[in-house]
Amino acid sequence: MYRAGLGAEADYSKAKELYEKAIASGPALAQYNLDLMYEEGQGVEQDYAKAIECYKKAADNGNTYAKKKINDMDEQQNPEKFKRWYEKVKAKDNH
Repeated sequence: MYRAGLGAEADYSKAKELYEKAIASGPALAQYNLDLMYEEGQGVEQDYAKAIECYKKAADNGNTYAKKKINDMDEQQNPEKFKRWYEKVKAKDNH
């Protein structure tokens, strides 16, 4: 809501604060949304390494959007490391 300006004026600082609170209780979607902020530099300094790190946490918690983002960002930078991580997540999904 605050990140996109839906129903309230866009406020990236407030969005970041609320996502961080939600993450503490575990929702992978909140983690993913915070990751987008790092990737796009919304209310935080743009940081692709931090975004990938956070996307991996969200993906490990089952967020399929985060898995796609990692595929888009990480595979090109480090294909072997990505492949090992992806196989681990894929195996976890099958259980």
